[in-house]
Amino acid sequence: MADNQEPEPILLHEDTHKKDLISILGTQGLMYNDFNAAEYKLLMLIIKHNQKVIKQYIVPANLQHGHLPFTKEQFQAGHVDIVIPFKEFGYNRSNNLWLKDKLCQMAKKPIDIPYKMNDTTYHKHFDSLFTPDCYRLSDSSWVACLHFDYELMQYLFAFDKGVAHIDLNAMDKMHSVATRKMYVLLHCWAARGYTSISPTSLMLLLKGKEAYQYFGDLEAKQLLTAQQELKSLFDKSIIDEYFTYKPFYQAHIKKAMPDHISITLHNRKYVEPTEEMEKVLFAADELTGLIGAAAKMCPSKSVMDMEVS
Repeated sequence: MADNQEPEPILLHEDTHKKDLISILGTQGLMYNDFNAAEYKLLMLIIKHNQKVIKQYIVPANLQHGHLPFTKEQFQAGHVDIVIPFKEFGYNRSNNLWLKDKLCQMAKKPIDIPYKMNDTTYHKHFDSLFTPDCYRLSDSSWVACLHFDYELMQYLFAFDKGVAHIDLNAMDKMHSVATRKMYVLLHCWAARGYTSISPTSLMLLLKGKEAYQYFGDLEAKQLLTAQQELKSLFDKSIIDEYFTYKPFYQAHIKKAMPDHISITLHNRKYVEPTEEMEKVLFAADELTGLIGAAAKMCPSKSVMDMEVS
């Protein structure tokens, strides 16, 4: 069973399969944090708010940590402010106090952001992601002013770990934070060809700390939950990837934790069709052939006007 999940308010947008794609930097998707499911979604919405910076400045210039061109005023102040109207988070106004509390809870949790030096990845520790200041405007609407440490921004918005694309509408259908984080991990890490990860690294990515002493707990509370949820969404054609995994032990001697875990990414483009899928494809091909033959027999009639019994 997955770790207990805190109830999350329902977003205002309709339940639809329409995609809401955002660009996420690997430094953001692969950082260590212990955010719960709701807090992790808020992180993604903060990233969505900054799409212009990511798409127009960071990615085209491949800006690495330490080279982001912030203003002289921001450098002197020691922080960068990001102002986000509450309505931009997508929740009902009745959830404003809940949203304010979530932002304050996020501010109490430490994070570690990955960065590269040559071909080696390190992590930079920060005591918190931001300091929030939530207040009401004269029209009674709420806004959040998030104060990001200047040095933190040099790592959080860097191209050190590339860029990936995720679907926020698909994430809304994921109930577990393990599923949400694995979904991002698949795009920021596995999609780049990486297949092996140590249990410690996986725990840091999913929980922000070494949360379990035994693989059975890591599997039951994180891996199985994420695997089953993602596979279910894949089967419903909501997402195009899911994963399978296998623990490996040196000399096949089992111990508390495996030496590494092999992650296999399954993409819809490369999935072998099942017998049921082949039947559907065969039927569709037959139907196309019948329509084509009918069109040749009646060239004066549009194919769109043909009725197929």
